[in-house]
Amino acid sequence: MKQIVLFAFVIFAFTQSQAATDTITVRSNPSNSKFRYINNAPVDTGNRFGGNSMVIARWTTGGIPYTWRTLLKFDLPTLPTGATIDTAYLSVYANTTSPSGNPGSPTWGTDNAVGIYRLLSPWDTATLTWGTQPSFTTANGDTLLQSTTWTQDYVNVNITELIKDAYLYGNHGFLFKHLQEVNTLNSMIFYSPYSYTIDTNKTPRLKIKYTYPTSVIKQEQKGLQVEVFPNPANSVVSFKIDKAVGEILTVSLIDCTGRVFAINTIRDNAVSVTSSIDINGYPRGVYIARIEQTDGTIVNKKLLVY
Repeated sequence: MKQIVLFAFVIFAFTQSQAATDTITVRSNPSNSKFRYINNAPVDTGNRFGGNSMVIARWTTGGIPYTWRTLLKFDLPTLPTGATIDTAYLSVYANTTSPSGNPGSPTWGTDNAVGIYRLLSPWDTATLTWGTQPSFTTANGDTLLQSTTWTQDYVNVNITELIKDAYLYGNHGFLFKHLQEVNTLNSMIFYSPYSYTIDTNKTPRLKIKYTYPTSVIKQEQKGLQVEVFPNPANSVVSFKIDKAVGEILTVSLIDCTGRVFAINTIRDNAVSVTSSIDINGYPRGVYIARIEQTDGTIVNKKLLVY
């Protein structure tokens, strides 16, 4: 008796471990950050709810010297599992509209350099005063150097180690204070997160570049082609998929912790199909869009939700 051997054409998929890099920019506003400035005057005049100025100053009021400090906290974005931070840059912009200090010259003085330090405990903008400000550490602190003009912006200040520590030890924000708090008539006054109503390009900005491990699925014999658009996205994301005739597809959105946010099943005999997922309200971050055919072929695509 002859044995009949049936040869099945199998789609082989293999995974290669690779590293990918990405950059997330957080432009601060009242929904993704908080700030408060405080001073040591007998009556703390720090703005509790949404002033337009981040004030760091050593100035006089009625001939009496006082000190102003600012606390700022970004909601740090969630990074993929295994990600390492390559660089982190902070940008702050001189607030020429502020009535504080020497109006029109926000970065005033000959000894106005500012240190940036990591805060060690939570704080509440509604109750914070000079006397209740949280402690801070000078470890891995950074500096805004003495200004060279009276209206100086500080763009792309390297605070990589500070941000690494915030992810590692807990994010309670950062303290901005003069390196010296004795000599008066020194200030650095910047637009705050609440200045978005004045100029969205002037609010404090944080830019994080990171590297993370990823898996690229490759197919042999028969391809499954996927296009994701728009990417990044913040409302609706669509998938244009070229597939085998008759194959059923499953489209899943998975965050970096493995949580599945959406599953769409496509039962369309066409070789080219388009599917959309509403991502309104999704947390910002990096997601994996996983497209799987019933024959086991899988394609993973990275999606950034902002």
